[in-house]
Amino acid sequence: MIRTALLLCAGLVAALCFACVQQQAVPPAIPARSVDCSSPGNFASSVQILSAAFQPNPPNGNAPTSGGAINNPNIINDLSNAFSLAPQRLRDQLCGANGPAVRLFVQDCPGGGAACSVGSWGYRQRNNDVPFIALSAGLWPGGGHAIAYPEFERTVINNLVGDLGQTFTASNSTPEMTVLAVLAHEMGHILAYRKQVLNQPCGNVSPPVQQIFWRNAWSSAANPGYFHRFGVQFQGDQRLRGPSKNQAIGNPVVLGQIYGMPRNQQFADWASLLANVAPDEDLIETYKFMILNTANNFGSGRLTSLIITIPGVGNVDIIQGLFPDPNGFLIKKATWVRNCFI
Repeated sequence: MIRTALLLCAGLVAALCFACVQQQAVPPAIPARSVDCSSPGNFASSVQILSAAFQPNPPNGNAPTSGGAINNPNIINDLSNAFSLAPQRLRDQLCGANGPAVRLFVQDCPGGGAACSVGSWGYRQRNNDVPFIALSAGLWPGGGHAIAYPEFERTVINNLVGDLGQTFTASNSTPEMTVLAVLAHEMGHILAYRKQVLNQPCGNVSPPVQQIFWRNAWSSAANPGYFHRFGVQFQGDQRLRGPSKNQAIGNPVVLGQIYGMPRNQQFADWASLLANVAPDEDLIETYKFMILNTANNFGSGRLTSLIITIPGVGNVDIIQGLFPDPNGFLIKKATWVRNCFI
């Protein structure tokens, strides 16, 4: 899941408060509200601020309270455009067609930096099924528009294995594509737990695939619990073939193998490096790219191409080169997600 711990940030805030000479009045908590999906503008206006001090505690723990409305016009514009770009299936999931609607926040991340840009998270409370998603304010560095989509994907890899010189080019590089990608990823995690699909068989799939999702690329799958920290591998997760994310740390050749390079020797097994981390991330990243590939005809339109280039290793188009590969596992996983998840 695209998130990172914010304990340090919370500690700094607490330290500053203890240093205050004059006690500050604590503002009253504002109950979180569901997103308003009546229009893209109303959707953006219904997103709320969340303090960096809040720490999610699923499944039945604390619920975030609102810090008020967002007043940054760049953030509001990107949220509105992301909703316009989102396909109807994602809108339905965000807006409560099959359960409570999402409470959506932009969470402060003091200090900024690359770690903040992967600090988003999402979960649902098991006792009442209410879902929460927090987009990290690190997606909007300096208060400007969200980072370009290719830069976001590059930053995810940087936070997983280090900067190996990889670059991305995309058919849609806009800020709204970045926001849509994060929304889809976090909504995917909520759906996975809501539907309990990771170990639930799915039949009547054509062409035939393994009925349990993870069996399409994994020989065993651990239980990630209720909140999967960003980039954490579990020993119980065993891939059917190929290297793991941890083996790619500092190693561009292994990173290339995970992305199916060189194409005449490797198979298309993973939608991304994050998908290689664990079966739940595998499911969610596959779902994310299917959402992006079926986005609405708004602005620069749906994601039809995403090329990763690793210097000295090669390049591959994830959308055009990996998903259709009949020798890879990714096409089987995409078939499963299309039939059993969205």
